[in-house]
Amino acid sequence: MKKVVFIVLILILVLTCGVSVLAGETGNNQLLAEGILERYSGRGFVPELAYLPQAYLILEEALISDPNDHNAQGLMAEYLIQASELFGHHPKKAIKILENLPFTGDEELDALTTCHLGRAYYLDGQREKALSTLIKFLTIYENNEAVTTELAKNLAKEEQAFQASFYPILPFDELVLGIGVTAKYKQISPNISGSYEIERNLFYYSLSGNYTISPLTWVELGYFRENNPLHPGYHYRDGIRTQFTYNNCLGSYFDVALFGGEIGRGDKEKEPVNTKLVAICAEKYLHDDWGKNLSCSFSAAFGTVEKENYQVYRLRLPARYRNYRGLLALGYINQGEAIAMHFENEVRGYRSDDRHGAILLLLSLERSFRLFRYSQKPFLGALQWRVFTDWGTVYNDKADFSLQKSVGAGIFYNTPLFDLCLDLAFTEEGVEPVFELVGKVF
Repeated sequence: MKKVVFIVLILILVLTCGVSVLAGETGNNQLLAEGILERYSGRGFVPELAYLPQAYLILEEALISDPNDHNAQGLMAEYLIQASELFGHHPKKAIKILENLPFTGDEELDALTTCHLGRAYYLDGQREKALSTLIKFLTIYENNEAVTTELAKNLAKEEQAFQASFYPILPFDELVLGIGVTAKYKQISPNISGSYEIERNLFYYSLSGNYTISPLTWVELGYFRENNPLHPGYHYRDGIRTQFTYNNCLGSYFDVALFGGEIGRGDKEKEPVNTKLVAICAEKYLHDDWGKNLSCSFSAAFGTVEKENYQVYRLRLPARYRNYRGLLALGYINQGEAIAMHFENEVRGYRSDDRHGAILLLLSLERSFRLFRYSQKPFLGALQWRVFTDWGTVYNDKADFSLQKSVGAGIFYNTPLFDLCLDLAFTEEGVEPVFELVGKVF
């Protein structure tokens, strides 16, 4: 116990130091980020994984130091346009940046901004807006070669009536790997996918179709056997699901889902049960700025099993201030005896124990540090180390309450959409290695 207290004191000291290392040197390194983007964008999964995250971190660091750095804004928008889906491709974010960039009066620079904005509009499905943006620029600079070429490319591109693409299924929250294919014909998008959960030896599949109501809203109907996030303690669900979704891709998300079918634990000794439910999920950025974020996500599920009703509520409040991150997570299950759901402990170092409960509490704090921030070797530029502390528990009633605490350190590979982490968590029961591949929640 004394060792844990000592580690906590050291951790608190590190967490409160708040020194920004080399904050004034980011400007010169934007050239490195630009070179990485030009050389490795579109070169395939491995080269992009090895280099692109470093370019993103350099540009993000520059914008944290000076949010009005127009050169860094333009390069970040270029990154969001050119990067692949797995490493930060996000035309809507690029549009948000470029629409707020003022014209400098320099024809070459303004032409570059206009070309990027036109390309972002096109990638976001706003072809008419892309054309009008380029044409408007040419009313001022009639003979600008760069914008004229970009306009010709947009005019030559015809919107395809039918499109098809493959996508990977990656183990962000669970050890699930797979692949899917989706097609698009006008407003209808059929989808087929298959995946495998390594830890529990479960196969998943989906056969579904989407109908796009607007660029931000759609309806989905399909038959699924998939990982089950709505019933804590149950690992899969198998049945029919229909869902209405609104997502502006800039921090606002809302969906309502109806499900009817079988849920199970993947354990032959525990029989699956049949259920019907309605689930509501909502996410919202309460504050969003470079390196300063606060968001809120809330979900509620209302269902029935064998004439017994149940409800599951979750609330997550992730926050970030530069290299500091925090997370407050709460959960509550109200249920009868027919379904027996439970939360599992999320405190690092305790996740492998058998503690279960209908109430979840978690407070997590961490501080990260860059290791080889400007290295030109593969993978090193996005490698970081961190120190953390977790406080929380899962329990059923006051008599069962027991707070778990852990502190630790680890290394992780930081990408715009996910982190690959290896930590050592020190608890009152010993030292536990923790390996995670997690989607970004900050």
